[in-house]
Amino acid sequence: MGDISPNTPAQKAGIKPGDIIVAINDKPINDSHALRLTVSDYSPGTVVNVKLYRNGRVKNISVTLAQLPTAANPQDTRCLAGPGYHLVQSLYSGGYWPGSYTWSYPQGHGAGMYGEHHRTLLWIHDACVVVLDHFTHDQIEPPMLESNWQLDAGPVTVEADAYRAVTRHPASNLLLLFPLAAGLRLSVHEGEMDPPRGWLPGDGGYTPAPQLSLSGPCPAWNTSLATVLIPFAGPDAPAVTATAELAPDGTLALHLAWPDGCTGDLHATPRLASALNQRDDFDTDAALRYVRRRDGVVVEEIVIP
Repeated sequence: MGDISPNTPAQKAGIKPGDIIVAINDKPINDSHALRLTVSDYSPGTVVNVKLYRNGRVKNISVTLAQLPTAANPQDTRCLAGPGYHLVQSLYSGGYWPGSYTWSYPQGHGAGMYGEHHRTLLWIHDACVVVLDHFTHDQIEPPMLESNWQLDAGPVTVEADAYRAVTRHPASNLLLLFPLAAGLRLSVHEGEMDPPRGWLPGDGGYTPAPQLSLSGPCPAWNTSLATVLIPFAGPDAPAVTATAELAPDGTLALHLAWPDGCTGDLHATPRLASALNQRDDFDTDAALRYVRRRDGVVVEEIVIP
């Protein structure tokens, strides 16, 4: 265990930083992911036996479980900066119980679900922002996936079939491309009440503003989305294209092409958790690699461990 947050079931039961949990109710625990999934199998209020090692000795501790929160703020964040880029990576995770009842009620809706959302935001200076979202869940039936982008008030053009959206302000605008959204529905919502969608806080109230939404069944227990945001001035969006594909190991390959002949190729492993290693045209121990070319000549390279 790392740091133990105050007033949590672990802290109240006497679990300490450095303890190694090996089983819950005799079910082996091999890593933190298995720990979270096992805990999610029990109703809040259940007392479980936690077997752990402390200073080389086995201890058994009774823990009364509480409801897992769904994290509204990231549990873990790292920030990096280097020549030509800034990067922010965050983890959101937690349990969720659908319906009106939790497990402690006889009419409860059954087992809850657990999910993780890893977000990586890469700002490539003088080019674009690439946002990589990686989702993991533990459900047999695919849950609904929804990714929302709240825009500023003003007109927006949405090309749903092309997974492309463009704001239409007088001066500064934004082009949004969604190259991994096949099978999802791209829609826009503004000033809706049930549920509330497409609002920005204003002086003394709220102002309707377009909200982009990608929604549909999560295609697999382990999946990714990519979003490319390109700022531009004036009314005409640049004719930038974005294509992407996922390798069997989950590695993303994103290709960007600008009308002036520049291209950008980004490769990244899920959650930036492992090295890219040997690929078709390169070999690196970095988890993310971006190469910008002009007329086929490399003019920029970004590598992130």
